[in-house]
This record gives sequence, C-alpha cells and structure tokens, in this order.
Amino acid sequence: MTPSEATHYEWIKHVIEMLPEWGIVLTGAKGVGEIPNEQSRYGTAWPGAPRYPHPMKGSVVLGVFKEFDLYLCEQAALPPTLVARHGADGAYTSFNPTLRHDADLKEQHPAIQEAYARAAALGYGAMLGVSRPER
Repeated sequence: MTPSEATHYEWIKHVIEMLPEWGIVLTGAKGVGEIPNEQSRYGTAWPGAPRYPHPMKGSVVLGVFKEFDLYLCEQAALPPTLVARHGADGAYTSFNPTLRHDADLKEQHPAIQEAYARAAALGYGAMLGVSRPER
C-alpha cells in the first residue's frame, strides 16, 4: 500500500465560524494524514462575493489582505499554488514553491507571504512544502 492509499480523509461538519479579520468563514474541517485526524484542514468560503472575479475551481479561500484576495489553488496534475488577486481585470501574483524559477518565499510579495501563513494556519502548509517565513 502506498502512502497516498493509506491517507485517511474525513469531513467533520461543525458550526460555521466567521473570521472577520481575514474576511472569510470556516465551513468545515477535514482530518488528513496516515492516521485519522493527524492533521486538520479547514474548508473556507467568502461570506459574500469576492472583490475580484476568480475562475479557479477547487481553490481554498484565504481571505483579504490589503487590496488582495488570497487563494490556495489546487489543480489536477499541478502542485498547489498561492495566488493574490489584485485587479478586476484578472491581475494577480502567484507563488509555487516547487518551481525552480520562483524565488524563495521570503523574497515574495508580502501578500504571498500572508497567503502562505494563512494556508499553514488552515492546515495546508505541509502540502506547500515550505517553511513559514520569519516576520
């Protein structure tokens, strides 16, 4: 059995909680890992519409930071990517820690660093495979 076959996923429904400082709501938690509940990942959503349109399906909403809407994007056959949208015309900055041409996380835009910190707090840090930057 491979590690991915042994990984246990289970959604745990609970009362929705507002995170007004991030501009999101928690919608549930999923226990993940080699044993149930080794790590929790939280589901999130916008309490209303995001400021900027975003066509990326399967993204984890990380909230607002200054003029940015933050996301963690998971797409089939691609590694997870942090995205900070900042314009109605689709403008964004992104960071994928597995790409060699991307600079280190510490050298990224502050919105990307904030997106990583939030992703880590919501249980997605190990998925990104990078350590949290010092602040």
